[in-house]
Amino acid sequence: MPPLPQSANEAQPKTSVYRCQSVDRHVCRYVGLTPSVQNADRDLIRQGLVRSAHDCSEGGFAVNLAESCLGGNLGAKTEIPGPRADIALFNESQSRIVITTTPENAAKAEDSLKSKNISHSRLGTVVADQTLTIQTTGKPYAWPLEKLRTPFEKTIPSLMSSEK
Repeated sequence: MPPLPQSANEAQPKTSVYRCQSVDRHVCRYVGLTPSVQNADRDLIRQGLVRSAHDCSEGGFAVNLAESCLGGNLGAKTEIPGPRADIALFNESQSRIVITTTPENAAKAEDSLKSKNISHSRLGTVVADQTLTIQTTGKPYAWPLEKLRTPFEKTIPSLMSSEK
């Protein structure tokens, strides 16, 4: 896995969209997003090995995982490495994507990434329990999806309706 930046000013804001379509036994993986990674990810998709894919450019891993869980109405249990939780969770550096695979396809996907020298690591699993759980170095975080849903879905409409 590429090293995480150690300063907040290394984060670059970008945009992304995602809809999680996986079910309870799927594996979350992280890969760096470069042209070779994009090609490798497309190959995995063409082979039917990827259930979902979402880049980490808007809000980092925490926002990526929250959007994914909300989109699929499923939870996730993950572990995000890094010496600082704020950088590990919210860093917006380029070249990162989270993909999910079925357990049956996980080894094939990993072998394909290894054969192309694509850095990757297992982050955790998608679960039916509607809670996003992220373990960082020294601290666990857990959010029920319903606590995330209102701010995610209602903030912009609420701001727009209050404008005159």
